[in-house]
Amino acid sequence: MNLSLAYAAPSFVREQSGHSLFSFAPNLKRAPVFFDGGLRDALSVRDALLCLHDVVQSNFDTRLTASDWERILDPVATVARDQLFFEAFSGDESSYGRVAVRPGALQNIERWESGTTNVDFTPQLAGAIGTIRSGKDAHFQVDPEAFEVTTQNQSRRERKVKLPPSWLRGFLNVQSAMTGELDSFELGRADARNLLAFLKSHKETFGPRALVFHLKPGQKVEAIFEPWNHKMVLASSVYHGDKEAEVRVFGRRRLFLLNRILPKAKRIRVFLSGSGLPSFWLADLNDDVQFQLAISGWTTRPFAASGLHLSEAQTPLASDVLRRARESLRSDETLDADALTRALNIAPGEAKRALSLLCAQGQAMFDLDVRAYRKREVVDVPLDDLGMVGDPKRLSDARELVAGGKVKVENEAETAFSTQVRGLVSGTRGDYQTSVTLDSGGKIVDADCECAWFEHNALRGGPCKHILALREAVTSAATDVAAKNEEWWKALV
Repeated sequence: MNLSLAYAAPSFVREQSGHSLFSFAPNLKRAPVFFDGGLRDALSVRDALLCLHDVVQSNFDTRLTASDWERILDPVATVARDQLFFEAFSGDESSYGRVAVRPGALQNIERWESGTTNVDFTPQLAGAIGTIRSGKDAHFQVDPEAFEVTTQNQSRRERKVKLPPSWLRGFLNVQSAMTGELDSFELGRADARNLLAFLKSHKETFGPRALVFHLKPGQKVEAIFEPWNHKMVLASSVYHGDKEAEVRVFGRRRLFLLNRILPKAKRIRVFLSGSGLPSFWLADLNDDVQFQLAISGWTTRPFAASGLHLSEAQTPLASDVLRRARESLRSDETLDADALTRALNIAPGEAKRALSLLCAQGQAMFDLDVRAYRKREVVDVPLDDLGMVGDPKRLSDARELVAGGKVKVENEAETAFSTQVRGLVSGTRGDYQTSVTLDSGGKIVDADCECAWFEHNALRGGPCKHILALREAVTSAATDVAAKNEEWWKALV
């Protein structure tokens, strides 16, 4: 798919009437999205936006070629009722950044139109933003005037970018990782500086290269730097979780992307999804401006290639439920599964599945800060219409195993919150003992398989085809039973 980007003029920053004016040019090829209002703290917004630009320009994967860099896309900007936010991926697609500007940072709003668009964000603009030195009030625009030139004979910059499926899947995998079970703790600012200072002063020449976090309930977090096995007790970072954990973070040098804002951050929270899986670093510059950094499990396994979205439930959902869920999200702009369950009077599992599908279609994103889904239509056309959702090969292989009678469910145990299944899956190279745990919405939260692929990747690359096949066997059987019960009830009445 080719994505058309057209801007009336470059984005700019300039001094105007005694204050700084941030003006972002939106993509004229999309429906009008704009914001025109004041900022109370220009310096915090400046630093957050420069961090986002650092993410866009970063490349920690030395295998990328010049042609790979041509696919870098301008950030996605969303104007919502309760915040403005900007999202972007790094050039190697292994890092994701998000800037959120909340209502407390805004004032004197003159006009706005909610929605999502691309914005022109060039290195020249970043340089201009970096020259801002005053913390006084500023004016901020996602330029409302830009759309008026579309009917006039004025020049505009226009380019077509081949939209890589990886960029779209990257958004989906970020959301999937955020909605999983996460270990979290608040990271002291001094501890964060010490972590990065050690990495800066030590250059590893051999593996392993993990940053290992030891988490014990009620105790200070310990960090181990491999391969030196140097232990650092994070004096102002206490883990308040209810279970002990050890989490290995790879590609740790991407944490240098936080360098710019560490001196200004008032609060830093860390969310870990597991060893070799993505981690999320939320830095509040104040109560109203936040920068989020997400890094994939490995630098050489970017978000798009992680396959994490394959853990999401694959059970069919009535089109009417999905349509009503989309309408509810468009109306409220922010919803969690409980709110959608009440609004549509549907089962909690259906609500989770609907929100997951909206993410898969590019119509929504998950906000880790508030633990809720937001309306964010990353492209004008739902992604499933573009044929870019999922990993059809792994899913189709799993469904072929089920259709061919290669899956034997040996045990199934249900609780109020999960379903645990064990079974035997016959693959091309033998029989594999397989197990999977599903949450109430049908998402894979834990699994195991004897195959070589799982032995090497575990769930870091998403579930293998045998795990997917076991889930398919269980969910398809449940769907068949539900369909037969519905037919029996219709015949009865």
